[in-house]
Amino acid sequence: MLANWQMLSQAERDAAYNNNAAVANSAALIERRNADSAAFRNAHPAGLDVSYGPEPRQRFDLYPASSAAAPCLVFIHGGYWQRNRREDFTCYAEGVLARGWSAALPGHTMQR
Repeated sequence: MLANWQMLSQAERDAAYNNNAAVANSAALIERRNADSAAFRNAHPAGLDVSYGPEPRQRFDLYPASSAAAPCLVFIHGGYWQRNRREDFTCYAEGVLARGWSAALPGHTMQR
C-alpha cells in the first residue's frame, strides 16, 4: 500500500530519499564504486572533461565505442542535484563499452 505523501512527516519524507540509510553497507559499496571508477577513468584518459558550458561542473566524459555508428548511452548521475560527481560513476561505462556502445557521463551544476 502506498502512503499518502501529504500525510507523511518531514522525517518520513527524508527517510524515503535516504538510500544511504536504507542500505546497511552503503558506505563500503560507495567506496568500492568510487575506487573502481577511478581505476577505469585512469585506464581510459581520452575524452575526459569535455566542456559543454561555462561552469566548472559543466563537463562530460566520453568513452567511445570502436565504431562511430554505435549507439551511445548517456548516464546522468543521481544525487538529487545536490551531491555526487560524474567521476564517481565511471565504472558503469565498462559494461556499456563491452557491449559495443559508447558511453557519455555528463556532470551538472549543483542546486542548493
